[in-house]
Amino acid sequence: MLTFDVRQQERQPQKQALAREAVKRVQNGATIALDSSTTVYAMLPVLKQFDRLIVVTHSLMIAHSLLDSPKIQVYMPGGVMRRDSIALVGNPQNFPDMHINIGFFSSHGITIETGATESSQEEATMKRALMSRCLTTCYLIDDAKWGRVAPFTLATASEINTLFAPVSAPREALEHFRKKGIEIVRVPVG
Repeated sequence: MLTFDVRQQERQPQKQALAREAVKRVQNGATIALDSSTTVYAMLPVLKQFDRLIVVTHSLMIAHSLLDSPKIQVYMPGGVMRRDSIALVGNPQNFPDMHINIGFFSSHGITIETGATESSQEEATMKRALMSRCLTTCYLIDDAKWGRVAPFTLATASEINTLFAPVSAPREALEHFRKKGIEIVRVPVG
């Protein structure tokens, strides 16, 4: 498994474009969920400009990056640190019992047949716990994730409200997800 730092450098223009578009869904004063992915991490420069937010995350990188943002309150579960994702995993019941306006997620892969999948059972469990508390669930997917299947299910099509994808994403896959009722946001890169 690649380290967080290595993954953060991969496909940076796509991740930044997806993040900029996704942040447009966040309202000042909202409670938002952010998973431990490097794609979601790319949202932080814009999120730090908000006057007031509550962030629920299991990502130590996100929590650390928000230390200098006193108007953003951060909630985290307890757990064991997972080194490759720099996130806390463990009992998903450790997440605060909150109503989260909107959540932002990514994963190891996505296919028409499997939906979104994750390479780590612990990561999948924590992300699913976060998703279950979200009124709206957004999924950010760069081109490297299409057609990849990992062992653990993160989300089926019925659990995703909005899918952000580069304009280069496979049209047939996007059309499949659109027919399942998912809002598709095609994002230009570059």
